[in-house]
Amino acid sequence: MRILPTSLAAASTHPSNFTPTPFARTNTSKSALMGWLVALGVLTAVMSPARAQAGSPAGFPVLVFHDVQPDEEIPAALTIIHLPMFKQQMRYLHDQGYQTLTLNELDEYLSGKKIITKKVVVLQFDDGLKSVADVLPVLTENNLKADFGIISDNVGGPAYLKWADIIKISDNPRYEVLSHSRTHACSSSGLYDGKRDQRSEKVESEIADSRQVISEKIGKSVKGLVWPCGNFNETAAKFAVRSGYTMLFLTDGKLNYVGKDHRDIHRTFVSGNCGMKEFIQTLSDGKFRDCPVPKAH
Repeated sequence: MRILPTSLAAASTHPSNFTPTPFARTNTSKSALMGWLVALGVLTAVMSPARAQAGSPAGFPVLVFHDVQPDEEIPAALTIIHLPMFKQQMRYLHDQGYQTLTLNELDEYLSGKKIITKKVVVLQFDDGLKSVADVLPVLTENNLKADFGIISDNVGGPAYLKWADIIKISDNPRYEVLSHSRTHACSSSGLYDGKRDQRSEKVESEIADSRQVISEKIGKSVKGLVWPCGNFNETAAKFAVRSGYTMLFLTDGKLNYVGKDHRDIHRTFVSGNCGMKEFIQTLSDGKFRDCPVPKAH
């Protein structure tokens, strides 16, 4: 489905047929995970969506972007948005009065420590691709904040940012850096099934090593983890918490509400195949949308 420039295709860690799932957890039931969160003592209003919404501001989405491509000769795809469309999306957020949040502000907002009366949206950019260089001026122009998920082993690769770029982003108070694991090994590899010791060791390396490396490079503690391909399970989530992460993000196409558990934050893919109509709908309901690609004649 994706058609990438040669350098990006060689370095990409996403499977070409990746599609976000409605409930992006692997080999563990929703009820089992909820039970673990209750035992851990971190599940609050998420146990009752109605209670979480009652008396709280409207739900808000965390939107996920990947490659923002200035070269329109490269076809748009699930993870490739053309720069003109991205500019239109960001201008819409600005003109409609949306307030964007950094990771720390999101933490305070979910906890009820920060009161916001405006419409809220969180912007995240996965993988740490070089196209972030085209993203930053658009964010600045529209006075928007954002987070950037970094795959630590890929830094400095042909299609990826260098550490100097990431440090500069981290030094900007409008941006924050998250871990997107060490190598972006997805659940399809069996990495997160938690059944074998060697796989557990790999999970720990993916989660803990990435946090340590990124924290050392940027000179500040990394508090957020974006699960590779949006997937995780109970074993991996427990270890992430022990490793020092306080905010965990999955990709399952749902809205978030004040009182939402910090270790189970919903995100929604923004597909490059879609236009402004679908973008506006996703802002409202948080649902993932992909759009048919016109057939070549």
